Amino acid sequence: ADDIVEVVVYDVFSVADTVSKSAGGTFDGDVTLTNIAGGAVFNEAGADVDFRVESNGNANMLFVDGGNNKVGINDDVPVGLLSIKGGDSGVTAAQGHANELVIENNTNGGITFNCGASNSATLLFQNSSNADDGAITYRNSEREFRFKTAGAERMRIDDEGNVFIGTTTTNIATEGTVFYGSGNEGVAQFSSTNMTALYVNRSNDGTLVDFRSAAASEGTISISGTTTSYNGGHLSRWSR
Repeated sequence: ADDIVEVVVYDVFSVADTVSKSAGGTFDGDVTLTNIAGGAVFNEAGADVDFRVESNGNANMLFVDGGNNKVGINDDVPVGLLSIKGGDSGVTAAQGHANELVIENNTNGGITFNCGASNSATLLFQNSSNADDGAITYRNSEREFRFKTAGAERMRIDDEGNVFIGTTTTNIATEGTVFYGSGNEGVAQFSSTNMTALYVNRSNDGTLVDFRSAAASEGTISISGTTTSYNGGHLSRWSR
């Protein structure tokens, strides 16, 4: 006789339904789970079998790999603990330090965060000592990115493309570094309270700084041994 596969569904009060089929056969009916006492369990015995849910046009819309303890969405060979596949990239294994969630496509791929126009979308990094240790946040109301490490904001990019490091303002009197964006690209400011604001270093003798106008060099600052030379420039001071 054929093996019999049974799905038994219990509700709070009584046996609700028993669905049996011969192995290799099909069941085309609906299964509804209602008021399940203790939840519904599939494969409680832990057999090395797969669990697959088809959609109208996809044979592996949801796939549980019973032998490898992985779950695939549109993927019957998941490489991560959870793999979501938009297309086959050809990758057959995930790095062990980043294999919990794998997003795959054979063209462009990505993750979308949808939230309210005045709210924020955050990628949060936690550990056992700090529930908010690191984060990448996009704030829709200000239209800016904020980056956090060790529980504190370290950098932000505002809606004009200005990059702030250690500060949130372009006020030169405030300690921090700013790289300017829209309309002022190529401009930077460095401000420190009691430290050297800018270090320029090279490992051997030669030019440290090259001053240019219309792409042509107008002067340089170079080093040779313990000597610093100011080349091609005119040094002057205000006189009374």
